[in-house]
Amino acid sequence: MKGEGLSRTIGRPLRHKLWYARGASFLQIGCAAQLSVYEAVHMMNHGLSGTLIGLLLALENGLIIFTSPFWGRLADHFRFHRRLIAIGTIGLSLCLVWFAQSTTATDFLIYAMLRGILVPAI
Repeated sequence: MKGEGLSRTIGRPLRHKLWYARGASFLQIGCAAQLSVYEAVHMMNHGLSGTLIGLLLALENGLIIFTSPFWGRLADHFRFHRRLIAIGTIGLSLCLVWFAQSTTATDFLIYAMLRGILVPAI
């Protein structure tokens, strides 16, 4: 056993699941980085002040921080990591459709809350 790496000690199905999760995380980070530049500009074009935009983005990021452990515990407890990634991806896609249609501060508030809750699920 000495000298064997982690990849030899865990089984093939677990390694496959880890790559699935890594790929989903990579896509999430890439898409979030591209979207984060556009979010503030889109909100500003619809008449939101810089302060309100900052508050909405802070709420979104705060929710991400606090809901991340919840999604991790839920996935570990019920062992449905892949299903959770699929649910989070679909939910986030619907959330982005909502963002594209948003025009008021209330619409953007709903978007920030939904995104803050659903992003850690992916």
